[in-house]
Amino acid sequence: MSIIARLKNLLKPGKSLSQKVVRSTFWVGAFKVTERTLRFIRTIIVARLLSPTDFGLFGLACLAMDILDRFSETGVKTALIQKKERTEEFLDTAWTINLIRNAFLFSLLFYGAPFIARFFNNLSAAPLIRVIAVIMIVRGLTNIGTVYFIKELDFRKQFVLRTMGTIVNVVVTLTLAFILRNAWALVWGYLAQSITNCIVSYILHPYRPKLRLELPKAKELLNFGKWIFGSSILIFLITQGDDILVGKVLGLTALGLYQMAYAISNLPATEITHIISQVTFPAYSKLQDNLPKLREVYLKVLQLTAFVSFPIAGLIFALAPDFTRIFLGEKWMPMVPAMQILVIGGAIRSLGATIGSVFQGVGRPDILTKSMFAQLLILIVGIYPLTSKLGITGASIAVVLPGVIVNSFLFYKLQNIIKGRIKTFLPSITYPFGVTLVMTSFIIVAKKTLYFHTSYSLVNFAIYIIVGVTTIFFEVLLLEKISCYRIVSLVKALVKGGNDL
Repeated sequence: MSIIARLKNLLKPGKSLSQKVVRSTFWVGAFKVTERTLRFIRTIIVARLLSPTDFGLFGLACLAMDILDRFSETGVKTALIQKKERTEEFLDTAWTINLIRNAFLFSLLFYGAPFIARFFNNLSAAPLIRVIAVIMIVRGLTNIGTVYFIKELDFRKQFVLRTMGTIVNVVVTLTLAFILRNAWALVWGYLAQSITNCIVSYILHPYRPKLRLELPKAKELLNFGKWIFGSSILIFLITQGDDILVGKVLGLTALGLYQMAYAISNLPATEITHIISQVTFPAYSKLQDNLPKLREVYLKVLQLTAFVSFPIAGLIFALAPDFTRIFLGEKWMPMVPAMQILVIGGAIRSLGATIGSVFQGVGRPDILTKSMFAQLLILIVGIYPLTSKLGITGASIAVVLPGVIVNSFLFYKLQNIIKGRIKTFLPSITYPFGVTLVMTSFIIVAKKTLYFHTSYSLVNFAIYIIVGVTTIFFEVLLLEKISCYRIVSLVKALVKGGNDL
């Protein structure tokens, strides 16, 4: 079959579960590539026009919204995806719950903006927070029918929905950044994206929600969602509690630097694993009664995730100084050590995300919630002293260490869920780790031994990437011949349509 024919095959919805998983992965991946490219262009341009303090102001406004959002998560959408039976009769109740919740959060955020701004010692953030609050209303009005894009693994429409919003965000933000030269460009771009997503959701799905709250159905949805609620709070405190502390203790400039370092360094976790978890959660839900097949699919997901996320993490670690100076500018250089530490945490999170989808898919989100509570406790112990003493570098260390400990425990618990052994997991992790270690070493050696007229240039940066990619290519070919690591065979099976999964 030709490459064009295989691509056309991927564009079809797919009939079997394996075909749906592969084709959904294609569409989610296509969105992530599109989104990341557009946002990369936006970030590079806007970082030159705005200061770290402007990014800190915008980050503070988003942080305030995320606090309320996570601390009131109902989990009803996750419950709709996980339910095996028909869920149409639950849609109106789920939509009504979300609308009431979001309207309440809007009120809290809008009227509480001055108090939030005063807590962070920056009253200029209050107007931004109030505009960001409108996003809560817009999200509450969004069509609940789009949950079926995920539940039925039809990510083609999800691709259109998310991409349209991203394009509007980039266009509005860049236009206003040139005109305003302040944080308002980021705020209006974010709001425009949310409004676009809401409008497009009604264009793409025919369902029209109505205000209807049936208490028995609400109770059933919220009963499952209580663990999602707990997980949501813990995920927020683990992933953004450091932002609160950095903003409060070190100020908005440090917060802007830290958030930029986190966003770039966590590409393996926030991009690659977002693709994996979106597709695998509904797939695992369908396989929850077929344990051998679930175990087989999980091991292949783990292998693919590690193979993709580890080398990306290695590239970011090795090229962090070059990337920052070339693309963002000298004013962002203080974030480089934090970025290099956080990228280790990003790679670990990429593995942890594969586990979380299994626990949710088999109806055991409680395991994830309890483990994240333990991770939060470890984080609380270390983050303040390390941040106070070492700044954003200390905050990065405090964030990464708990992830290493807890994800090791989660792999142990996973054995009991899918009836596997730890030795079956190890090759999927150790081989890509070794490949990444060799690649990173080659890049560092190349940077120290090759002579260029200037240390930091786009040409040099491209050469280092070529060195890294070439190293990986030959390592993978070698492993395919001399070991049991068969990543090339797995990728070929995926391209053919996933029938071998």
